[in-house]
Amino acid sequence: MALSALRNIGADRLVVAAVGITPRVATHPTYDQAMADRGTGKPVAAPPDGPSLVPGTHVEVRSGFDDSWQRGFVVEEVTSAGYRLRRESDGQVLPELPHERVRRQRSRSTWWV
Repeated sequence: MALSALRNIGADRLVVAAVGITPRVATHPTYDQAMADRGTGKPVAAPPDGPSLVPGTHVEVRSGFDDSWQRGFVVEEVTSAGYRLRRESDGQVLPELPHERVRRQRSRSTWWV
């Protein structure tokens, strides 16, 4: 039986007979209330309930394929549920996307400087 399979059994101490290894169970420190982040006591501003980008804003869209952000889109119209975007490469207006999948285009990093 593989060591990983033995871990899934749930026993605290199992001895692997073939190799003579006693697996150790990691112990995690208990939660310490004194170490909790209690914040500053100031009220936190609620995030906007809906779309906040105006038409003409260059944006990035989260890909449904690999969850990366794709550039090359402009907000064409703001709707109650999200945005209608225009693809810059061919000018095609795309179907409505929810505002969670759209963000303002970020400037490229200059990591080589």
